[in-house]
Amino acid sequence: VMCGLWSLQYLSIPVFGALKRSTVFVVWLLEITVLHTKGVLFCLPPLLIMLAGTFLASFFDLNLKQSLPGYVFGVLSSFCQGAAFVLSKKKSNGNSGGSPSHAKQ
Repeated sequence: VMCGLWSLQYLSIPVFGALKRSTVFVVWLLEITVLHTKGVLFCLPPLLIMLAGTFLASFFDLNLKQSLPGYVFGVLSSFCQGAAFVLSKKKSNGNSGGSPSHAKQ
């Protein structure tokens, strides 16, 4: 949350929105690498189209020279949010049994 707030000090709302929408792509990458999810390659073309449209819409608001810290915090925010989502998904998939094993007798 704090990385997102810090990035908003430097970025315009459309650019911040573009960076936050890249979180979906980060989640996709992390699911492949951390969760070893198979069969998600069919999701790549729609993700790339969405990202291209998002960055195209915010292209004229980009200002890398003056707001580099905002981009760093925005990308960091996307990675932190994506990692939190994937790790919570991994934990919930690992504990899908419902009750602890020592409760069954």
